[in-house]
Amino acid sequence: MNTCLRPLTLLFALLLVAVGCAPSAGRPSTTDEAPRPAALKRITTVISTRDPMMIRSSAGGIFGGSAPGIDALEDMVNAGATRRDESDALRPMLAESLPTLENGLWKVFPDGRIETSWTVKNGARWQDGAPFTAQDLLFTLTVCMDDDMVAFGGHVGFDFIDAARAPDERTITVTWKQPFIEADALFTTQFAMPMPRHLLERAYIENRSGVTDLPYWNREFVGAGPFKLRDWVDGSHMVLVAFDGFVLGRPKIDEIVVKYILDPSTLVANMLSGETDVNVGRGMSLEQALQIRDQWREGRLDVGLVNWVVAYGQFIDPRPVVQLDVRFRKALVHAIDRQEMADVLQGGMTPIAHSYFNTSLPRYRELDPYVVKYDFDPRRSIQLIESTGYVRGADGMFRDPSGERLTMDIRTSGQQELQTKAQLSVADYWQRVGLAVETLVISPQRRTDREYRATRPGFEVLSTPDEMKGLRRAHSSETPLPENGFGKSGNNARYVNPEFDALIERFFSTIPVGERMQVLGQVLRHSSDQVSVIGLFHGTAPTMANNRLLGVGPRSAEETTVAWNVYAWDVR
Repeated sequence: MNTCLRPLTLLFALLLVAVGCAPSAGRPSTTDEAPRPAALKRITTVISTRDPMMIRSSAGGIFGGSAPGIDALEDMVNAGATRRDESDALRPMLAESLPTLENGLWKVFPDGRIETSWTVKNGARWQDGAPFTAQDLLFTLTVCMDDDMVAFGGHVGFDFIDAARAPDERTITVTWKQPFIEADALFTTQFAMPMPRHLLERAYIENRSGVTDLPYWNREFVGAGPFKLRDWVDGSHMVLVAFDGFVLGRPKIDEIVVKYILDPSTLVANMLSGETDVNVGRGMSLEQALQIRDQWREGRLDVGLVNWVVAYGQFIDPRPVVQLDVRFRKALVHAIDRQEMADVLQGGMTPIAHSYFNTSLPRYRELDPYVVKYDFDPRRSIQLIESTGYVRGADGMFRDPSGERLTMDIRTSGQQELQTKAQLSVADYWQRVGLAVETLVISPQRRTDREYRATRPGFEVLSTPDEMKGLRRAHSSETPLPENGFGKSGNNARYVNPEFDALIERFFSTIPVGERMQVLGQVLRHSSDQVSVIGLFHGTAPTMANNRLLGVGPRSAEETTVAWNVYAWDVR
């Protein structure tokens, strides 16, 4: 069978024809599962959320996809063509191989288009016994690229897809309009995670607006992952059991209880009492983890780096306007003892964030020479401020020629205690070199006022994505402006520079890894030299795990979860 996705309406028409022959949307039972062993291997995990609305981490916030732990839960019950491991590298899951230039599954054409192909592993199936085929992947693209299905789109990569076809039941080939370095990440958690055509196609054709309300997405979920949903207890927990037909083999653990705990104190108590074996997903602060570590002899703490804490400046109508002078921005960085901040606020477990990418990690170490670093040097900070025309008075405060004090504004939303502590620390360092500083915690009523947040006079401290996602959001197209209704939120500094944009675009379109890394070095050089943002320190995702649990490691990248290898976990 050769089905194409060009244009989208063509595939939709084909779906209309095919639905009459599609299997029923019910959940067929299977009878070929192996009997359970007498002594079950059972563990308990916790996610910091209420009952999940959708087990779909790429769904927007209004659909619950951004709730802490949903991404890890999805890794437990579903599987994509590939999955990111502890080093943020893609590994094959349902697909036989990862598309690469070397194996010919990633092709680059003279006109700039590219093509990627995946072959589904023989024997792959959904948890209700239905075969997992290339038709499932075509159906997934149809839904995700439907402008009316806002819960499933959103990834920038969909804009680059030109066509898709399935030359046979196990193979899918996708053609892209232009080079895109994340093309190999298609059919993963964040980018078109596979959907079962046999369960959702009829509902999609008959009532697209009602698809997100189906019980399939929570209480009746069917995936292709290592564990399948058995029980759902409202407001309390769910029970997952090992899927005997998982493509990589039956998981070593038989049963996982997933608790929902929002209250931090309750979470800590559960860990210390032994009621919970491991936390998955966001929700636990490093401070809480350190508290548990110091009291929990039965467990251990693993810390991964997943984002960075940043002071975003203002490049459009800043007040005072001296913020547009790169000498002044460099002075602001020299004034901050970022190592002391990391040691005090992060327990010495995270490094200074000199750039979007942590160049102390082996996979980015070659980029370190490109990054301009600013050591803690108050004397140099004072010299740079003086070079901009300000004079430091007898009281130690800087003033302009008219005698007005040089005053900086620094804000934070107050939604995370770490951000508030970082804001106050930065303010204190700046005051020490002679800047008057006004601090503000944005009220809950104004947190959603996009224009107010975007047009602030000075800085805002945020925890925000780094690496790929953070760099993509730094492009000027992500700048909140009046003409887009301040609807963009990625480029929080509102730094607009054609040269920087061109470097970002070149990075995301350079396929050979060696050339791509050279371009990335130039990106980091530009950003750090111009101080387009002030990185403070890298953020953490602490994982507490009982010593009896084997195979669990830290979450070490924004799009990796601690449960990436849950099928290999075991207990002593």
